Amino acid sequence: MRLATGRVVLCRGCCCGVATGRSHGAEHRLRRLLHLQDFGFKVSTSECLGPCSLGDMLVFIPSKIITDTPIAHQPKGRKGPIWFSGMHLDSLNELFIDWLLSDLPLNHKKFGLLQMQEYKPKKNNREAINEHLSCVV
Repeated sequence: MRLATGRVVLCRGCCCGVATGRSHGAEHRLRRLLHLQDFGFKVSTSECLGPCSLGDMLVFIPSKIITDTPIAHQPKGRKGPIWFSGMHLDSLNELFIDWLLSDLPLNHKKFGLLQMQEYKPKKNNREAINEHLSCVV
């Protein structure tokens, strides 16, 4: 069994969780995501993760991998933050939680819908984004 730990950051800025058409607000998602703390994840919020037009934004920041079996399924090159946009549906957040608690990579067919929500910042924005995430409490 493999257990990845890290931080989950949920946007609580101007638009995330409050825009028309969202199934529930960010407070509802935060309550559900807080259950990840029971599994060693740190869960926090940020005033704005941007880009607001793609909200609701969610970021997973892996910290380490604990393993007692080979990690052949570990995705290559995914040591940094993994961003997700459009995470306003409960079903997407449940899929995100399932992914974090599984030993499967994001590109596993079970997580195809979640993989479609992955947001890849442009290279020129990565430094600013990483600096922002280091300040998130």
